[in-house]
Amino acid sequence: MKKTTYPVTAASPLICGVFRKEEKTVFAFTAPENAEVELCLFVNEEKEPFQVICMTDDFRTGSVYAAAVASPQDLQITYLYRVDGVYFT
Repeated sequence: MKKTTYPVTAASPLICGVFRKEEKTVFAFTAPENAEVELCLFVNEEKEPFQVICMTDDFRTGSVYAAAVASPQDLQITYLYRVDGVYFT
Protein backbone atom coordinates (compact mmCIF):
# COMPACT_ATOMS: atom_id res chain seq x y z
CA MET A 1 0.00 0.00 0.00
CA LYS A 2 1.32 3.44 -0.90
CA LYS A 3 1.54 5.61 2.19
CA THR A 4 0.22 9.15 2.00
CA THR A 5 0.93 11.88 4.50
CA TYR A 6 -1.85 14.41 4.98
CA PRO A 7 -1.29 18.03 6.04
CA VAL A 8 -1.83 18.65 9.75
CA THR A 9 -2.48 21.88 11.65
CA ALA A 10 -3.22 22.69 15.26
CA ALA A 11 -6.96 23.01 15.91
CA SER A 12 -9.08 24.94 18.38
CA PRO A 13 -10.34 22.37 20.91
CA LEU A 14 -14.00 23.35 21.22
CA ILE A 15 -15.00 19.82 22.24
CA CYS A 16 -13.13 16.56 22.77
CA GLY A 17 -13.70 13.80 20.25
CA VAL A 18 -13.33 13.25 16.52
CA PHE A 19 -15.38 15.20 14.01
CA ARG A 20 -15.33 16.69 10.52
CA LYS A 21 -14.92 20.45 10.20
CA GLU A 22 -14.87 21.82 6.67
CA GLU A 23 -12.34 19.69 4.73
CA LYS A 24 -10.55 18.34 7.81
CA THR A 25 -10.95 15.68 10.46
CA VAL A 26 -10.36 17.13 13.93
CA PHE A 27 -8.99 14.96 16.74
CA ALA A 28 -9.23 16.52 20.23
CA PHE A 29 -8.41 14.72 23.48
CA THR A 30 -6.96 15.28 26.94
CA ALA A 31 -3.55 14.17 28.13
CA PRO A 32 -1.27 15.18 30.99
CA GLU A 33 1.08 18.10 30.48
CA ASN A 34 4.69 17.13 29.85
CA ALA A 35 3.61 13.78 28.37
CA GLU A 36 4.90 12.57 25.02
CA VAL A 37 1.70 12.58 22.95
CA GLU A 38 1.22 11.19 19.44
CA LEU A 39 -1.79 10.74 17.18
CA CYS A 40 -1.41 7.55 15.13
CA LEU A 41 -3.50 7.15 11.97
CA PHE A 42 -4.27 3.78 10.34
CA VAL A 43 -6.20 2.63 7.24
CA ASN A 44 -7.45 -0.74 6.01
CA GLU A 45 -6.73 -2.57 9.27
CA GLU A 46 -2.99 -2.06 8.79
CA LYS A 47 -0.85 -2.96 11.80
CA GLU A 48 1.43 0.06 11.44
CA PRO A 49 0.20 3.66 11.26
CA PHE A 50 0.50 5.41 7.92
CA GLN A 51 1.05 8.70 9.74
CA VAL A 52 2.22 9.56 13.25
CA ILE A 53 1.64 13.13 14.40
CA CYS A 54 3.78 14.36 17.29
CA MET A 55 1.48 16.51 19.40
CA THR A 56 3.81 19.25 20.58
CA ASP A 57 2.79 22.19 22.75
CA ASP A 58 1.63 23.91 19.55
CA PHE A 59 -1.30 21.46 19.56
CA ARG A 60 -2.14 21.92 23.28
CA THR A 61 -4.56 24.26 25.02
CA GLY A 62 -4.51 23.52 28.74
CA SER A 63 -4.74 19.72 28.95
CA VAL A 64 -6.48 19.36 25.55
CA TYR A 65 -4.53 18.42 22.44
CA ALA A 66 -6.20 19.07 19.08
CA ALA A 67 -5.08 18.42 15.50
CA ALA A 68 -6.88 18.97 12.19
CA VAL A 69 -5.92 16.52 9.46
CA ALA A 70 -6.74 17.48 5.86
CA SER A 71 -7.92 14.15 4.45
CA PRO A 72 -10.61 13.01 2.01
CA GLN A 73 -14.02 12.70 3.65
CA ASP A 74 -14.49 9.15 2.39
CA LEU A 75 -11.15 7.93 3.80
CA GLN A 76 -11.82 5.46 6.61
CA ILE A 77 -9.25 6.39 9.25
CA THR A 78 -8.72 4.37 12.40
CA TYR A 79 -6.78 6.18 15.08
CA LEU A 80 -5.04 5.61 18.38
CA TYR A 81 -3.49 8.10 20.73
CA ARG A 82 -0.09 7.16 22.12
CA VAL A 83 0.80 8.82 25.43
CA ASP A 84 4.23 8.09 26.85
CA GLY A 85 4.42 4.99 24.64
CA VAL A 86 1.03 3.52 25.65
CA TYR A 87 -1.86 3.33 23.14
CA PHE A 88 -5.34 4.69 23.96
CA THR A 89 -8.53 4.97 21.89
